[in-house]
Amino acid sequence: MLELAIGVSAIGIGSVGIGLGIFFGKYLEGIARNPGAVAELNRFIFIGFALIETIAIYILVLAFLLYGRG
Repeated sequence: MLELAIGVSAIGIGSVGIGLGIFFGKYLEGIARNPGAVAELNRFIFIGFALIETIAIYILVLAFLLYGRG
């Protein structure tokens, strides 16, 4: 069961890392295209970051639950 917990957490955390890279890349692209929209984009950047990081926390909890069963 340890191998399953490690695999699930590795795949999940890797996916979260990819998602964060895309998210902040698009954020910076939006700022580069329209510098006047920085204030508007800053309102949503923290909400999006928190939602993406919530997925990582759920994956960590799932890994602990799987590890505890085995």
